[in-house]
Amino acid sequence: MKPGIDNIAVRRFDRWFESEYYRLRRQLSTFRQLDEDVFHDTYLRVRQCLLFSGEEMVDYTAYFLESYRCNRLKHSLLENRFYHPEDYFFQSLDDEPDQETDMQNEVEQLATDILKYVRRKTTPQEYRIFCLKTVFPACSYGELSLYTGIPVSTLYRRVTALKTAVLHEGVFLIRKQYLSIS
Repeated sequence: MKPGIDNIAVRRFDRWFESEYYRLRRQLSTFRQLDEDVFHDTYLRVRQCLLFSGEEMVDYTAYFLESYRCNRLKHSLLENRFYHPEDYFFQSLDDEPDQETDMQNEVEQLATDILKYVRRKTTPQEYRIFCLKTVFPACSYGELSLYTGIPVSTLYRRVTALKTAVLHEGVFLIRKQYLSIS
């Protein structure tokens, strides 16, 4: 049989569905509440299968009931895919201060202040070396040596001295301890 709009199987199915409509609804609502959307989606799905397959179906009832079960399962999975919290959940979020964002801002501010301190206390070349080694730690001392022409041991001493100076600076030490406590 050729698929198409004038398909005899589709017309037979439509007549069958019209005559069995209330019996199907009763049968499906016996064990669970009938989902109207799934019921009508199942009708359209079976009708579309008949329309485009061009095959004749022997038992419409069994095929429709199984299709309804599959559609209901698919629909429930889509519905349960997302969690819908109560309105109170969103209200409680607005009431609490965002401590994580505050902590992140404080850490970023500390890093910015440390870089400003290093910039004030060192030459531009030493500042760039410090940034390349500490801010972008993927840069090794060997690469820095090739970039600057300064021996690796000298670079190591300079960067270590700057790190030690920052660690022993009173303002940064207090702020670092405060951040590690909270």
